[in-house]
Amino acid sequence: MRAIFNAPDKAEVQRLLKTALDAWRKEHPKLAEWAESAIPESLTVFDFPASHRVRLRTTNALERYPPGTQTPHPGGKPLPEPGVLPAPGLRSARPTG
Repeated sequence: MRAIFNAPDKAEVQRLLKTALDAWRKEHPKLAEWAESAIPESLTVFDFPASHRVRLRTTNALERYPPGTQTPHPGGKPLPEPGVLPAPGLRSARPTG
């Protein structure tokens, strides 16, 4: 499933989905039937330009911006770097000194 949603364009999405559905029909026909009707609705994001897709398909603010960019937090503070969490009670995730 991840490969389908991470495909570069809609043509590749359709090819991967067809391959998955063909494989699922053999051993899991109910899954294939459900997926054939449910998954295409989730792929609407591929109707938009690639530059818009990440913003449309995720609610994770760290995934929305290219690595290395300092995007301000709504409160005016920069977002922490991915994988860096501040210790409880500290104001910054960045090491000092």
